[in-house]
Parts: sequence; C-alpha cells; structure tokens
Amino acid sequence: MTTLALMQVNLGSRIKDTEAIVTLQERELALIEAVKDFGRFRPRQLVADIVGTGVSDSAVPAGWVLDVSQVLSVEFPSGNVPPEYLEDADWTIYRSATSTVVLRFLRDTPSASQTIRVTFTAPHALGATPATTTLTTQDEEPVLNKAAAYCCTWLAAYYAQQGQASLAADVTNHESKARTYRDLAKDFQRLYNEALGIDMKDGMAPVRAASAVLDWDNSYPWGEDRLTHPRRWY
Repeated sequence: MTTLALMQVNLGSRIKDTEAIVTLQERELALIEAVKDFGRFRPRQLVADIVGTGVSDSAVPAGWVLDVSQVLSVEFPSGNVPPEYLEDADWTIYRSATSTVVLRFLRDTPSASQTIRVTFTAPHALGATPATTTLTTQDEEPVLNKAAAYCCTWLAAYYAQQGQASLAADVTNHESKARTYRDLAKDFQRLYNEALGIDMKDGMAPVRAASAVLDWDNSYPWGEDRLTHPRRWY
C-alpha cells in the first residue's frame, strides 16, 4: 500500500507544477478531498461480529462513522451454512436524541449466545504509513487523477488571475497556461470517471442490475394444482 508522502510526490510529477504554485499542503488537501470523493463510489467495506445482549438494541460495530457508514448486510445468526441474512425490514439504524446510534432489531432479540455479523461501509484513509492507509494498489491511480483534477483547476484559476493583473506582454502567456490547466483538469477528471464508471452527464456511477433466485411453488397453498401449469406426477 501507498502513503500520503508518496502520493504527494506522484501528484507533483503528474501536474508538472515546476513553479511550485500548488504547495505541499495544498497537494495534501487535494488528495484528502480526492479520497473522500473516491469513497462515495467505492467505499471501504468492513465486517464485524456483534455479540447479542438479550435486548433489541446492539451497539454499532467499531469503525462505524456517524452520518457516513451504511449497513450492507446483517447476518443473523452468523456462521450458518448457507448464511442467513435479515431483510431490511427486520432491523434499523436508530439514532437517539443524544446522537447515540444503535443497531435495533425489530423482530428478533439476539441472546448472549448469538452473534450478529454486520457488513458495513466506512471512509478510506490515506495515512503516513502503509498500515494506516486503506487504499489498494488499484485505487491509487483514480485517486491521483482526481487530486490532479483539483490541482489543475486551482492552477488555472491562479494563472487566470495573474493574467488580469499583468502587463500586456505577459497576458497571453498566463491566459495560455490557464487554458492548458483547465484542459488538463478535464482530462484528469475524465480518466477518473472512466475508472469508476461515472456517468459524465449526472456524475453518478451506474447501478448494477439486481437479480435473485427464487424457489417457485407451482401449487396453491391449499395443495391444488394451478390450471395451466399442473405438477407432473410421473
């Protein structure tokens, strides 16, 4: 895994800011914002086991981030083969007036001998060491492209302002740099969108088609065959 310092170096070589207009702190800010945006489309997924307490409310798992994390699945009781997942109507994330958040079961009361396995999302982290960084090797390229798009947008704004305040002889040069960085920002954003499958029109990632496998009973509940699709007895 990468680190913040290494990503800052890679970002600098990507935007080719030879005049160091974008400071090291601003590169860090661009990377932090890029990681946040990346997490909207490819959030970190964590799995945690929660031991029942004999009541309907259970504490949310460690790593849960208020107003950011979302539950993907609740397996209860955990460990069965095949796994048994609760329906969305069987649980809810309940928030009290004191902002205490719990996982509330609406139909079951897990006992102390039962375990709930929760799969949920959490933000990515870009830390000073590989151990504190959650991005994978495949994540680095789109994050760098998004951060580069931010930096190039800032550089375009900088040179546009410089052109307005410069002498006539320097205006053309600054305006040219502003246009170049605007184009580069669009190119980096396009690469980011393509990597994540983001629709250029609405800025949203495509939703995968849902599917399910069901065991369809051809008979009525009272045992009688259906008129057009009777069961075969031979």
